Amino acid sequence: MTGVTSSTIFSNSWQVIFDFLEAQLTDPSSRSAKWIYGGFPDSRIDDKTAYPLIVLNPVVVMPQKLTFSKRKNLVRFSIDIYTTNPNHLDSIADEIIYDVEHNINTFHTNHLWKTNSDPTTSYPSALPRAGFNVKHRAVNFEFMFTCAR
Repeated sequence: MTGVTSSTIFSNSWQVIFDFLEAQLTDPSSRSAKWIYGGFPDSRIDDKTAYPLIVLNPVVVMPQKLTFSKRKNLVRFSIDIYTTNPNHLDSIADEIIYDVEHNINTFHTNHLWKTNSDPTTSYPSALPRAGFNVKHRAVNFEFMFTCAR
């Protein structure tokens, strides 16, 4: 990864975060299967063994005016956690927040600067599936990327 640039702000910022999650997070079910996705794996929605799983949604970029020669871009990303075990909702959210906060240099190296806002989480919700419930929570972060106009 070459880092985020003004011409790759969407794709590279998403890839930086995705690669980070894959490298840092531990599957609480100790499976060797894929469990972090770039979109919801619809083919596995009713497979209870597919959970827990994490989905990194597309980033949202909001340009902000900084100066005549530079522009700030607010880069927001949301990570969805889906699990059948309610204890995993909190443990995975805790791990994501801890890992981002304690590995901030990974993001700085790629030109993403954490804003002063704290990460936010959604209230847990339950989604009925075929014979079981899936619990859901989202974890959201904001970073700043500055580039020349």
